[in-house]
Amino acid sequence: MTDSQSPGLNDLTTGAGTITISPGEEREVDIEIKKSHFLGYATHVTTEDDAREVIARRRQTYPDARHHCSAFVIRSSGALPISRSSDDGEPSGTAGMPMLRAIEGENLTDVCVVVTRYFGGVLLGTGGLVRAYTQATQETLAVCPLVKREVWYLFQCHLQAAIAGVVSAQLHSAGVRVDDINWAVDGATFTIAHPSADPTDLHAQLSEMARQDVELQSQGFRVVNVPC
Repeated sequence: MTDSQSPGLNDLTTGAGTITISPGEEREVDIEIKKSHFLGYATHVTTEDDAREVIARRRQTYPDARHHCSAFVIRSSGALPISRSSDDGEPSGTAGMPMLRAIEGENLTDVCVVVTRYFGGVLLGTGGLVRAYTQATQETLAVCPLVKREVWYLFQCHLQAAIAGVVSAQLHSAGVRVDDINWAVDGATFTIAHPSADPTDLHAQLSEMARQDVELQSQGFRVVNVPC
């Protein structure tokens, strides 16, 4: 689980509800269209500088390629995300913008896609280029692991040493998200991430596992990346 602390539930920069490529993941596909090779590459980014570094690295990886077309969408604190695209020498509007539309069509943010083209000697025409760059972007995004950013609420409880180990194993088996366990001589303090601000169900579950009433204390919330 990848997550980030946030200063306020209404802070738009948390990006809660948005879908993105799992941080740290990257994917590349190679498609051939009329002897031209389109190498699609996609990864997670959070700033324009990150995106431009990704584009620069792709140029370094394939320095002999004719075009490195790109598009990225990054969430911002404003009403709309930041979006940029580049045709990188292809006819205007035939590469970058179709790539950007493909990203937006999947409702993704914090994503950068670069399509590197090796020309195969056959002209595709403007319509063919639009279709090719759209296809390369769509096929690359299709193999990317995606996550949705959600607000999960943190609750803390302390369990005696005699039952802490057993409850820890039960929580793991039940798929409960344990954010942290602080072990001490007298037992362990568990910090648990829960999708609801109402701890009623969690309290009942923990109490049943511990075979005693478990006191839960609210510890705020965290924005987490949940696999789609």
